[in-house]
Amino acid sequence: MANTTTVRLDKVRTAIDALLDGGAIQSYTISGRDLTHYSLDELMRLEKLLMKQLNAENTGSTTNYIRFESPK
Repeated sequence: MANTTTVRLDKVRTAIDALLDGGAIQSYTISGRDLTHYSLDELMRLEKLLMKQLNAENTGSTTNYIRFESPK
């Protein structure tokens, strides 16, 4: 099975391409129900996040946070 992050990144890039090509509708209403898709800005931020996550997965690099407390 393909890497989940890779699959999500491919889907985000497909959605970005659809928006740029004019083949995607931002929002619409049917029978009083509203549906809104991600904006281009949101998709680009998600793409950047997924690229960073994929890079971390491929290199084994992660960020760890440590909190130091005074000894009692």
